[in-house]
Amino acid sequence: MKTLYLMRHAKASHYLQGIADIHRPLLDEGVSATRLVADHLKGLKINIRHIVSSPALRATGTAEAIAQSFSLAKDDIQVYHDLYKADIPAFEDCIYSLPDEWDHVLIVSHNPGISQFAADLAGISDDLPTAGLISLTFTMDKWINLFGVRPVVDFFLQPKDLK
Repeated sequence: MKTLYLMRHAKASHYLQGIADIHRPLLDEGVSATRLVADHLKGLKINIRHIVSSPALRATGTAEAIAQSFSLAKDDIQVYHDLYKADIPAFEDCIYSLPDEWDHVLIVSHNPGISQFAADLAGISDDLPTAGLISLTFTMDKWINLFGVRPVVDFFLQPKDLK
């Protein structure tokens, strides 16, 4: 069995003059929403051990907040550069690069790509909101088989529902 958690980065600052999109930081509201999601995951007895993130500051900030909640170091977060402005093939390549020993993986990225990927995998029609997370479980033992297996949607978390 493999479980894939797809998470959209938390709420970030709007475009600021002189700051490139990739460097937009999380807002305090985004950090709080991420902590709500992490606390909910811990309440479900889910133990995140492997995180892959887009290199954008708002994504790595989200990944770092999750990592901190699960006592992981920043160095435990794998940055996958193609997850920034990713399309479905970029997500596929990311999944194919995962070690098969990793049975539970959290990927942090951006819309519209991450919502399109969730739709492609599991037929999810709702976009992931900021700090939203979907859990998908696959009956398989190798990540390369991801697209030959229809996942079970375990849950879809929206921070607004956790308050």
